[in-house]
Amino acid sequence: MIIENLTCGALLLLSVLLISNPLKINTIANRWLSLFIFCIFSALIDVVFFKSGTYLIFPHLKGLSELFMFAMAPALYLSVVYFTSPEHHFKSISLFHFLPCLIFLLYQLPYFFNDVSTKRLMQEHPEPLKSIDFYRIVLLTFAIKLQFLIYWLLAYLRVRKHQKNIRLLTSNLQPIHLQWLYYLLFFLMAMYLLWLNTVYFHLEIADKITAPAYLLASFFIAYYSLKQKEVFAYSEPVLKDIIDIFEAEERPVLQIRVNDEEIQVKKKEIEDFMISSEIYLDATLSLPSLSLALGYPVHDLSYVINRGFNQNFYQFVNAYRLNKAKILLVSEAHKHLNMVGIAYACGFNSKTVFNTAFKKLTGQTPSEYKRQIISS
Repeated sequence: MIIENLTCGALLLLSVLLISNPLKINTIANRWLSLFIFCIFSALIDVVFFKSGTYLIFPHLKGLSELFMFAMAPALYLSVVYFTSPEHHFKSISLFHFLPCLIFLLYQLPYFFNDVSTKRLMQEHPEPLKSIDFYRIVLLTFAIKLQFLIYWLLAYLRVRKHQKNIRLLTSNLQPIHLQWLYYLLFFLMAMYLLWLNTVYFHLEIADKITAPAYLLASFFIAYYSLKQKEVFAYSEPVLKDIIDIFEAEERPVLQIRVNDEEIQVKKKEIEDFMISSEIYLDATLSLPSLSLALGYPVHDLSYVINRGFNQNFYQFVNAYRLNKAKILLVSEAHKHLNMVGIAYACGFNSKTVFNTAFKKLTGQTPSEYKRQIISS
């Protein structure tokens, strides 16, 4: 019971923290995430109130947690949607996801209008009501669990799509790849399975780890909420271009922005600029910043890189960095640098990312490549 109380307190505090959003980043996404956390809090406080007999003292509270459970999965999904979308404005169409929640509220209204004594009687003697309350039991038993599975899958696909899309946009994926959301979804799936065990299977080992797991999840979300970065930190005109680029990636047969002859001309200009300026050494280089340096529209530059070089922006920039790394690895002037130093000198912001990219390109680690060149 102590762990459940701690978890409820942590989740309520985290919900308030997310909705206040002191860092003022990913504002809409964090508000939806706040609602999702509050829904988990309401589900756990329901267990605490039931075990402690609080519902017998305050019977009007009964039923509210079940209402929030129908809002849980849509809130999670909408949080992921707004984290992964360049659109920074709230869309009222998002509210349609809460239609099942509204339907359940209408179904619950007769219970809410009962007097205190009737509600206490219903809680003290629930057995005769089971046949009368059959549809409510079906909703709580099956609908919520099915809803969670559907929205979890949709959220997972959104995160995977985002991790693909940002390769069109930036050369530094780590601050905005939302890997923490990816891990969170699998953590939530584990919580879902523990929830099923609590309802149906009652495995002793799973029951013992359920409460600590919920507490651990609240700390996990709090940690990453405090260190998150703004995912699409660009001006409104650039954001519109980014939305167009993402949409064009889904429908590549749409309009031709640059003809083949112009693509070849622009390819040469881009190559010359990349070599002469070595702008790729900037670890924060993004499509909009390269577009500004070249004087090309963002969407046109993306089109030339994708169609002309047959690469996304991430691959395009890293190819220059890796070529630079090959030079530095065998350069006498840079022999004092270790692999981390080489990685940073070439524009990578991580040794791991550098090693992975280098091996994918050459089939060797940087150290193996260096040894082979020196020995030959």
